[in-house]
Amino acid sequence: MQEAYISSNFLEINIKDKPVARQLPETIIFGVGKLAILTCEVSGDPEPSVIFAKDGDTNIPRAQFRNNGRILVIQDVIPGDRGVYECRAWNMFGESRTATTMVVAVPPSIEEDASTPSVICKKHTLCLLSCHATSDYPVSYVWTKNGEIPEGDDVKIINSTLTIRPREARDYGVYVCNAMNSFGSTSYNITLSECPESSAAVNMIEGENNQQHILRAVVIALSSVVLL
Repeated sequence: MQEAYISSNFLEINIKDKPVARQLPETIIFGVGKLAILTCEVSGDPEPSVIFAKDGDTNIPRAQFRNNGRILVIQDVIPGDRGVYECRAWNMFGESRTATTMVVAVPPSIEEDASTPSVICKKHTLCLLSCHATSDYPVSYVWTKNGEIPEGDDVKIINSTLTIRPREARDYGVYVCNAMNSFGSTSYNITLSECPESSAAVNMIEGENNQQHILRAVVIALSSVVLL
């Protein structure tokens, strides 16, 4: 709409029209716990009113608004904040809208149904430890035990799987699977324990050896008595 003002010295033309909202990005990504800020840049005459909506609802409890509603702020983003955010601007001549999809990126999530928290294994046998994680983004895995990456000829690590052939008591213990993406990491503990039967067998062998040592000592002692 155009309004013309005429005087003896000049002609002034004021152009009034509906608002124009600058297009928001198609998608924006925030990590959990981050600060999310959405800015709706709008021009128009008369000055347009602005409001945000999330998934069609203008009631956004976790959001704070600044600059007459043109800036939306969410502290400490959580997964529930994901959704479609729309900026609506209007005046007496019409309205303009722009929207963006907020994606909340989270660290990997361990699939406990596919990950065993404990493994019982005999010495000198191949033991398999594995953990599986889900994520919207690429995942990498790092295995540790007592804060260090397990190493040695008896240890093989391939992504989410660790195989080990325990030979000593120190090979048993808590192994930690660390699943990581660009937005954080999640740890999962797997306890490797020695098979009770294996331990019992070892104890039996040790017991037999001790008895043999005792018998030898008794025989030697008796021989000494006879000689005397």
